[in-house]
Amino acid sequence: MASDTQIQVRKIDTEYSLAEITDFGAQVLSWTPRGQNPVVWLSDQASFSGDTTVRGGIPICLPWFGNPRFSPAAPAGAAGNHGFAKTTVWERVDSASSPAVQVPGGKGIEFPRSQMPGNGDIQAGAEAGYKVLTYRLSHKGGELFPHAFSAQLTIEVGKTLRLILEAVNTDDHPFTFEAVFHTYLGFSDLRQCELHGLEHAVFLDTLTDKKASEDQPITFNQSFDRIYDSASNLEIYDSAWRRKIWLKKSGSKSTIVWTPWDRFIKDFSDIPDQEVYRFAGIEFGNARENALLLQPGQSHRLALEIGVDSLPD
Repeated sequence: MASDTQIQVRKIDTEYSLAEITDFGAQVLSWTPRGQNPVVWLSDQASFSGDTTVRGGIPICLPWFGNPRFSPAAPAGAAGNHGFAKTTVWERVDSASSPAVQVPGGKGIEFPRSQMPGNGDIQAGAEAGYKVLTYRLSHKGGELFPHAFSAQLTIEVGKTLRLILEAVNTDDHPFTFEAVFHTYLGFSDLRQCELHGLEHAVFLDTLTDKKASEDQPITFNQSFDRIYDSASNLEIYDSAWRRKIWLKKSGSKSTIVWTPWDRFIKDFSDIPDQEVYRFAGIEFGNARENALLLQPGQSHRLALEIGVDSLPD
């Protein structure tokens, strides 16, 4: 489902931040609060040809995550990591400024708004100054994925960055799916950063295929590809840039932490070697053992909010 034309980029300019978004994959490409370095990282060597995912930003992994051979959602013989939503042109159905973002209802899991951060209910919107884009994707089934579903993504850009993804089973039978916000975050030097919020969470290390847990904040000194069983919010401390990136989520039982480090950076032609310590994949959603079973007519909502605070001197 890749596009056959050059990817077009929309630039979103608000009082508090700047963002770049494309209809290709309904992907946030970058997000930069004013006066800050980019929080959502975009590779300088990313391809905008329309035949591959843009490296960086927040690709939407749907309806499966990771290598399809290990996914409980991918059909037999499926090709391509992370599903096809990220390389499909979504329909843009709305573009507005808050104060109100209307998220559709549904027969499925209620959206736990009390877990969301910010100054109130995310549906009833957020503070003035947010700009909103809404995208839809409809899949009618077939060999690529033999189950019909629709998905809607709402993106709010302002003082923080907010995403709400709702997937609905529009078929006549239940099916399993995975959905992940594959977020690339930017840092001064990953070797000087600490990730808090995953202490004691059990993770699957996909590099060794072993499960383990740690009781300390994560520090980065090696390749990571871990799927944590965790619904916790996160904070990443970046001492060199004197800032704390915080991430709050809803509807997510999995957190994925990924960085190629020196060991695998040569495998990525769209990431400059010198950028290897400037980003990490900190991803939220439901994957592997936390894959979701949707009944006909049922929906599931996945929400993410990203913000940044200054660290005291």
